[in-house]
Amino acid sequence: MPEDKLSAAEARVVQTLTNSGIYLLNNSIIHFTAQDRPAALLSVSNMQTAMELLLKSYICRLYHFEDILLPKSQSVRRKNSTLYLQDLAAGRVKTIGFQELKQFLRERGDIFSPVIDEGCCPCFGLEYDYLEGCFDKFQSIRNAFFHLGIETSDADSRW
Repeated sequence: MPEDKLSAAEARVVQTLTNSGIYLLNNSIIHFTAQDRPAALLSVSNMQTAMELLLKSYICRLYHFEDILLPKSQSVRRKNSTLYLQDLAAGRVKTIGFQELKQFLRERGDIFSPVIDEGCCPCFGLEYDYLEGCFDKFQSIRNAFFHLGIETSDADSRW
Protein backbone atom coordinates (compact mmCIF):
# COMPACT_ATOMS: atom_id res chain seq x y z
CA MET A 1 0.00 0.00 0.00
CA PRO A 2 1.62 3.31 -1.02
CA GLU A 3 2.60 5.61 1.85
CA ASP A 4 0.53 8.54 0.63
CA LYS A 5 -2.64 6.60 -0.14
CA LEU A 6 -5.15 6.37 2.69
CA SER A 7 -7.36 3.29 2.43
CA ALA A 8 -11.05 3.44 3.29
CA ALA A 9 -10.29 1.40 6.43
CA GLU A 10 -7.60 3.89 7.47
CA ALA A 11 -9.93 6.81 6.82
CA ARG A 12 -12.44 5.19 9.19
CA VAL A 13 -9.67 4.73 11.77
CA VAL A 14 -8.74 8.43 11.51
CA GLN A 15 -12.38 9.42 12.00
CA THR A 16 -12.63 7.08 14.99
CA LEU A 17 -9.44 8.57 16.46
CA THR A 18 -11.01 12.01 16.19
CA ASN A 19 -14.41 11.00 17.56
CA SER A 20 -12.93 9.02 20.44
CA GLY A 21 -10.49 11.80 21.28
CA ILE A 22 -13.25 14.40 21.40
CA TYR A 23 -15.48 12.11 23.47
CA LEU A 24 -12.73 11.44 26.02
CA LEU A 25 -11.74 15.10 26.17
CA ASN A 26 -15.35 16.13 26.80
CA ASN A 27 -15.71 13.41 29.41
CA SER A 28 -12.50 14.54 31.04
CA ILE A 29 -13.65 18.15 31.25
CA ILE A 30 -17.01 17.15 32.71
CA HIS A 31 -15.37 15.17 35.54
CA PHE A 32 -12.29 17.35 35.98
CA THR A 33 -13.80 19.45 38.74
CA ALA A 34 -14.99 16.43 40.71
CA GLN A 35 -13.99 16.61 44.34
CA ASP A 36 -13.30 12.91 44.75
CA ARG A 37 -9.84 11.68 43.85
CA PRO A 38 -10.83 8.62 41.74
CA ALA A 39 -12.94 10.80 39.42
CA ALA A 40 -10.09 13.29 39.07
CA LEU A 41 -7.62 10.50 38.21
CA LEU A 42 -10.02 9.06 35.66
CA SER A 43 -10.36 12.53 34.20
CA VAL A 44 -6.57 12.82 33.89
CA SER A 45 -6.38 9.43 32.22
CA ASN A 46 -9.09 10.39 29.76
CA MET A 47 -7.33 13.68 29.00
CA GLN A 48 -4.00 11.98 28.26
CA THR A 49 -5.68 9.41 26.05
CA ALA A 50 -7.67 12.13 24.26
CA MET A 51 -4.51 14.13 23.55
CA GLU A 52 -2.78 11.07 22.16
CA LEU A 53 -5.71 10.07 19.94
CA LEU A 54 -6.18 13.61 18.65
CA LEU A 55 -2.46 14.00 17.90
CA LYS A 56 -2.57 10.75 15.92
CA SER A 57 -5.58 11.98 13.97
CA TYR A 58 -3.84 15.31 13.34
CA ILE A 59 -0.69 13.61 12.04
CA CYS A 60 -2.71 11.27 9.80
CA ARG A 61 -4.63 14.17 8.31
CA LEU A 62 -1.69 16.51 7.76
CA TYR A 63 1.05 14.01 7.02
CA HIS A 64 0.59 10.27 6.42
CA PHE A 65 -1.20 7.47 8.21
CA GLU A 66 2.03 5.50 8.13
CA ASP A 67 3.70 8.15 10.30
CA ILE A 68 1.81 6.95 13.38
CA LEU A 69 2.72 3.29 12.85
CA LEU A 70 5.55 1.40 14.51
CA PRO A 71 8.18 0.10 12.04
CA LYS A 72 6.82 -3.46 11.99
CA SER A 73 3.32 -2.26 11.08
CA GLN A 74 4.81 0.12 8.49
CA SER A 75 6.63 -2.80 6.91
CA VAL A 76 3.52 -4.98 6.75
CA ARG A 77 1.57 -2.05 5.29
CA ARG A 78 4.12 -1.62 2.48
CA LYS A 79 4.73 -5.31 1.70
CA ASN A 80 1.40 -7.06 2.26
CA SER A 81 -1.64 -4.78 2.10
CA THR A 82 -4.07 -7.70 2.53
CA LEU A 83 -2.44 -8.82 5.78
CA TYR A 84 -2.12 -5.21 6.89
CA LEU A 85 -5.84 -4.53 6.37
CA GLN A 86 -6.67 -7.75 8.24
CA ASP A 87 -4.40 -6.64 11.09
CA LEU A 88 -5.98 -3.19 11.05
CA ALA A 89 -9.49 -4.65 11.25
CA ALA A 90 -8.44 -6.97 14.08
CA GLY A 91 -6.74 -4.18 16.05
CA ARG A 92 -3.27 -5.70 15.71
CA VAL A 93 -1.64 -2.66 14.07
CA LYS A 94 0.73 -0.96 16.52
CA THR A 95 1.18 2.80 16.74
CA ILE A 96 3.76 5.11 18.27
CA GLY A 97 3.33 6.57 21.75
CA PHE A 98 2.80 10.09 23.02
CA GLN A 99 6.51 10.94 23.26
CA GLU A 100 7.09 9.81 19.68
CA LEU A 101 4.09 11.81 18.48
CA LYS A 102 5.52 14.96 20.06
CA GLN A 103 8.96 14.19 18.60
CA PHE A 104 7.46 13.68 15.16
CA LEU A 105 5.92 17.17 15.29
CA ARG A 106 9.17 18.71 16.58
CA GLU A 107 11.23 17.12 13.80
CA ARG A 108 8.92 18.47 11.13
CA GLY A 109 8.82 21.95 12.61
CA ASP A 110 5.07 21.57 12.79
CA ILE A 111 3.23 24.69 13.86
CA PHE A 112 1.52 22.69 16.61
CA SER A 113 4.69 21.50 18.35
CA PRO A 114 5.36 24.80 20.18
CA VAL A 115 1.95 24.49 21.81
CA ILE A 116 3.12 21.27 23.46
CA ASP A 117 6.71 22.29 24.18
CA GLU A 118 6.54 25.96 24.97
CA GLY A 119 2.95 26.80 25.81
CA CYS A 120 2.57 29.21 22.93
CA CYS A 121 0.36 29.24 19.89
CA PRO A 122 2.19 30.67 16.87
CA CYS A 123 -0.91 30.24 14.72
CA PHE A 124 -2.52 33.25 16.38
CA GLY A 125 0.55 34.92 17.88
CA LEU A 126 -0.67 34.06 21.37
CA GLU A 127 1.69 33.43 24.26
CA TYR A 128 0.64 31.33 27.24
CA ASP A 129 3.58 31.62 29.62
CA TYR A 130 1.71 29.69 32.29
CA LEU A 131 1.51 26.68 29.96
CA GLU A 132 5.26 26.31 29.47
CA GLY A 133 6.20 22.81 30.56
CA CYS A 134 2.53 22.06 31.25
CA PHE A 135 2.35 18.97 29.04
CA ASP A 136 5.54 17.52 30.52
CA LYS A 137 4.36 18.17 34.10
CA PHE A 138 0.95 16.70 33.32
CA GLN A 139 2.49 13.64 31.71
CA SER A 140 4.94 13.16 34.56
CA ILE A 141 2.18 13.15 37.18
CA ARG A 142 -0.04 10.92 35.07
CA ASN A 143 2.75 8.46 34.30
CA ALA A 144 3.81 8.19 37.95
CA PHE A 145 0.30 7.10 38.85
CA PHE A 146 -0.73 5.02 35.85
CA HIS A 147 2.53 3.28 34.98
CA LEU A 148 4.09 2.90 38.41
CA GLY A 149 1.09 3.05 40.75
CA ILE A 150 2.73 5.87 42.69
CA GLU A 151 0.23 7.78 44.80
CA THR A 152 0.04 11.40 43.72
CA SER A 153 0.88 14.07 46.27
CA ASP A 154 -1.81 16.54 47.29
CA ALA A 155 0.12 19.26 45.46
CA ASP A 156 0.24 17.21 42.26
CA SER A 157 -3.43 16.31 42.58
CA ARG A 158 -4.35 19.99 42.97
CA TRP A 159 -2.08 20.91 40.06
